[in-house]
Amino acid sequence: MGNWNTTFACKRSKSMRKQMDSMNHNTHHEGIRTVKVNKVCDFSGNSDLCICVVTWNMNGQMVYEDLVELVGSNSKSDLLVVGLQEVPPKNIARLLETALVDTHVLLGKAIMQSLQLYVFGPQNSGLSIKELKVDKHSVGGCGGLIRRKKGAVAICMSYNGIRMVFISCHLSAHARNVEQRNSQCRHISHSLFSKYRNPYSRPAQVTVWLGDLNYRIQGIETHPVRNLIQKNLHRFLTSKDQLLQEAERGQVFDGYCEGTLSFKPTYKYDVGSSNYDTSYKVRVPSWTDRILFKIQDMEEIRASLHSYEAVDDIHSSDHKPVKAHLCLKKFDDHEQINIQDMGWLSKIFKGSRHNISRGHYHGNRGQDANYNAPSTSREAWLGQENEDIDRAIALSLLEDSQNGNIVVDNEIQVKEDEQLAKALQESLNVESPPRYGNGIPYQGNTYQPYPVHFPMGFRICAGCNTEIGQGRFLNCLNAFWHPECFRCHACSLPISDNEFSMTGNHPYHKSCYKECYHPRCEVCKLFIPTNPAGLIEYRASPFWTQKYCPSHEHDGTPRCCSCERMEPRDTGYVSLNDGRKLCLECLDSAVMDTKECQPLYLDIQEFYERLNMKVEQYVPLLLVERQALNEARGGEKNGHYHIPETRGLCLSEEQTISTVSRRPRFGAGNRAMGMITEPYKLTRRCEVTAILILYGLPRLLTGSILAHEMMHAWMRLKGIQTLSQDVEEGICQVLAHMWLDSELRSTSGSNVASSSASRTTKKGTRSPFERKLGEYFKHQIESDTSPVYGNGYRAGQQAVRKYGLERTLDHIRMTGKFPY
Repeated sequence: MGNWNTTFACKRSKSMRKQMDSMNHNTHHEGIRTVKVNKVCDFSGNSDLCICVVTWNMNGQMVYEDLVELVGSNSKSDLLVVGLQEVPPKNIARLLETALVDTHVLLGKAIMQSLQLYVFGPQNSGLSIKELKVDKHSVGGCGGLIRRKKGAVAICMSYNGIRMVFISCHLSAHARNVEQRNSQCRHISHSLFSKYRNPYSRPAQVTVWLGDLNYRIQGIETHPVRNLIQKNLHRFLTSKDQLLQEAERGQVFDGYCEGTLSFKPTYKYDVGSSNYDTSYKVRVPSWTDRILFKIQDMEEIRASLHSYEAVDDIHSSDHKPVKAHLCLKKFDDHEQINIQDMGWLSKIFKGSRHNISRGHYHGNRGQDANYNAPSTSREAWLGQENEDIDRAIALSLLEDSQNGNIVVDNEIQVKEDEQLAKALQESLNVESPPRYGNGIPYQGNTYQPYPVHFPMGFRICAGCNTEIGQGRFLNCLNAFWHPECFRCHACSLPISDNEFSMTGNHPYHKSCYKECYHPRCEVCKLFIPTNPAGLIEYRASPFWTQKYCPSHEHDGTPRCCSCERMEPRDTGYVSLNDGRKLCLECLDSAVMDTKECQPLYLDIQEFYERLNMKVEQYVPLLLVERQALNEARGGEKNGHYHIPETRGLCLSEEQTISTVSRRPRFGAGNRAMGMITEPYKLTRRCEVTAILILYGLPRLLTGSILAHEMMHAWMRLKGIQTLSQDVEEGICQVLAHMWLDSELRSTSGSNVASSSASRTTKKGTRSPFERKLGEYFKHQIESDTSPVYGNGYRAGQQAVRKYGLERTLDHIRMTGKFPY
């Protein structure tokens, strides 16, 4: 299994080598050997053991399809090792076993809260395992959050005669905590399996570390880093990697091996996308997720790495998973091993002294190849920054050329250094993009192209692919252009401004970019302005996908009294007699008078009967205006009322109120006209005299309010009184939510006689907006933050889910509290 004639090509970590050689010339550290990946692995039986290793920080999210994609393609591996960090509180072992049921079985697992490690083997592989042990070591957490437990879990085992240790870890976060991570690595190494050690035990032949090590890229800002990644030049960033630097110093992982970091940094992404962090922190992308391995004795075990890659197609976490495919082969005493043939090559990169010329910038265009007029302001800036830039580039790119040093692949190294120098020089001209007030960055970068001092030579226009002769030309985006060939991706006209914007590899006029990407207000249709801090600040509904200017919350812009959306200014509203505004979509299913509401009342009575909660006595239902409802509320001694506006009321006192007996007509200006009200005297014959509902609300909202008030009536008629406000209002909200849920789950609309009250299609299904509106009303109940209605609902819902509605009501009747 595997091609064992393949050798490793190793490259020592070279970050800060010049300084460290002078400081520690008497101490030798191997550091982390960088191992080339051999893509060929035919599983032909040439290897004794093929291992697939996977590490993934799940960010507390669980998407089963992602787990299947992560482990399902490894059916040919002898062992599958899965290390997970920030695991959500789910049965991950069972999910993994389900995904691998046809090929693998679980051999061992080590779990420490959110830090978990699993080892799977082929079916019927139990006889191949010996001496399996499990251990863990905690180094703390993050504010006590279970899903961010820090430390390590490990599995030690012998499989097919090869003694192995697998360690999955999650170390401290933040770039500044390098020494803390180093210390944690040392503590973990010394602590794991210490209780099993004895003078006669044999060490592991193979050790594999995996996990979110949290070492970052340092010494370079986030925008140059992203610029290099965008140009697929991220291989140069390894010189800034903290893990390789610390290993070079001999602090951690001395003598370990790692595959080439050919994949993009795995952290931090926006969840649900492949875009790097766009929050206000704009974190520097880093290789936080790693897989390292160490062979104890090269004369006993031979290793071959066949893949080391990130899985870019998984988007449910802010980390990308990392996978490695490692094959092992044992050697007995009769086999002759030549270490040099085995491929442990120490490839020394010692570049010659390169002179990196800095161009003199002062404008946007050059006249000919000899154009090099200097700029005083630009040179002043360079004078302040040149020393730091030279040092950073020298430490990152150029190796010292000592006497007697061997130069390997010098031409390739020179070419790569020149590419990085150009990329870094271009990245210095990138302005930091403004950011949205809600943490969303302004997409795209603004560049200021400057012509550098170019040597005489052959230039090809990147636009028309023809030679650029004498005359004006542009140098930007690492290419040369005729002025007329450098065009906006949106309008296709030449860009002649001193600045332009970028998205991906496409340039835009700044005005065209704003038209394409700057958010517009959905109310006034204008661009959302920036605040005094230069951030694009807007308001957004937590449910409806609507963005609008903050000023509209105070400038009198109407808002629908039902769905609470702000409609565009060219959209009409209906003005009700009591001053409320109703959008035309909510008007479509609005219930406007008492008679029209009676079929809905009968539906809800039947809903209560199906729950074995029949309301035995007839309770009048009246639709009223806002003023009448407020007057009735003032006269009602019982109950708690929802702020800012009460929409329903269950009365238990004798009162005379005005009810809407005929629905209004809508005349000029969409104003309600011709509505008739009449007095209705309520006589107390029991604990409940009437249920009042605000008129003009959509059918689903009217029904949920009626279901809520009906529960008040049922409890009073059953003699359940003197409840605390959160218990009484909470259980009423539970019934309102249950009714909404039953309506939305129903395949047909309710049997309502009035077409305006239901507005269903001929097949009986609801319109898409009415279904969306019902989900919104459910969302309002679920997300209510009030201590009475919101907390009461959540406590009641939890009790009903656990004990059922009937037992919950019995407990409330006896104790006045929810069961727990």
